[in-house]
Amino acid sequence: MNKKLQLLIKLDSNYKINLLTPDEIIKKLYIIGDRIEYVIDPTEEMQLIAVISNGLALKCINNPSDKVIHKAVKSYGMAIKFVDNQTEELQLLALEDSGNLLEYIRQPTKLARLKAINANMNAFRYIDDPTEEEQLMAVTDAPYL
Repeated sequence: MNKKLQLLIKLDSNYKINLLTPDEIIKKLYIIGDRIEYVIDPTEEMQLIAVISNGLALKCINNPSDKVIHKAVKSYGMAIKFVDNQTEELQLLALEDSGNLLEYIRQPTKLARLKAINANMNAFRYIDDPTEEEQLMAVTDAPYL
């Protein structure tokens, strides 16, 4: 199958349309994942390659599968910012990168909040209504207080 897809590349103020084979598109996505934005009807394989190359490419993908979302967050925790259904599993996965990513989690679970504070005491500032346990954890882990 040698079907061609369109990839739109912006060059300065001009637009150039290149017809590329899926294999050519995949090679380009390995290098610059966020170019997925310009691929018409990208396959799941293309989406996976794009988010592995650049987790933030997730923002350019319409209706990504759970697999693509998981890979994006695993690749770059900040991709959680572009996830509509932020499950506890995805929250914890994102927080492996940095506790400060709690800022991008809309409704963090208790476990996610504790993990964030444990990873980085400064993540405490992203908790709207901290529990007593979270407050104690933040203060106890602050060596300069």
